[in-house]
Amino acid sequence: MVCLPWATQRFMRKFFTDIKEEFIFLYTELKKSFSHEESFFSSKKVERGLFVLTALIGGHQWFWTHVDKMTYDQIIAFCGMWLAFAGYSMATTQKEKRFNKQSKTGET
Repeated sequence: MVCLPWATQRFMRKFFTDIKEEFIFLYTELKKSFSHEESFFSSKKVERGLFVLTALIGGHQWFWTHVDKMTYDQIIAFCGMWLAFAGYSMATTQKEKRFNKQSKTGET
């Protein structure tokens, strides 16, 4: 067993305690966002984030299994599709921010 200096042990203990507290915070806030309680996160944004993450992982998995059979045109089209998807997601998020800002201030 490796014996670390006491300062390193204290740092590592605090580091892992902080990480554990962050995970607990994220878990409780995600759980609250899908209930009727006040939450730090928006359930719509959490759902969109999970969808984007799933699509991103699936798209990369498909791309790397088929890249050796694809032509340059197909690779460019695939990358263009991902850029369009990213632009759509960003535009939707900005539109919601603008709408929420207007609804809070009472502007039309």
